[in-house]
Amino acid sequence: MNYRWICGVGVVALFLSGCSRIQDIQKDCFQPFAMLATDYFGTARPHIWRMTRKAADYDFLQENDVLGLVLSTGGGINMEPLADREVLQFTGHIIKIWPSWREKYLDGNEKNIHYEVVVGDEKFLVIGASPRNKYIPPVAKRCDF
Repeated sequence: MNYRWICGVGVVALFLSGCSRIQDIQKDCFQPFAMLATDYFGTARPHIWRMTRKAADYDFLQENDVLGLVLSTGGGINMEPLADREVLQFTGHIIKIWPSWREKYLDGNEKNIHYEVVVGDEKFLVIGASPRNKYIPPVAKRCDF
């Protein structure tokens, strides 16, 4: 009886904790290009959100020198506006993220891709939305979901 109970609790715990999210960098997914951040987002004042907290979700990004996200608008903590006429250098690299079981079924997260950009000398991500921004060139099949 105890053996079954321990095995059952172990399986349930493993199932609920889920595997950690899977993150992968795909290189050369589209032709690199550069454009003004204001033109890409269609907003007057895009912002940078810098990752500051230490969490497992950010380890992969920090290990790959990604400092945060470039967003269409700001107003939150750790956000700073981009300089006027700031250029986003799209590298052609994509970070693919598969959510863990918990993220998918409890939080409602889906698979997604983010575009790597260089702003100045620093790497950031632009969130890949659906539908894609009209400026993103066709993406190689291996890089897409």
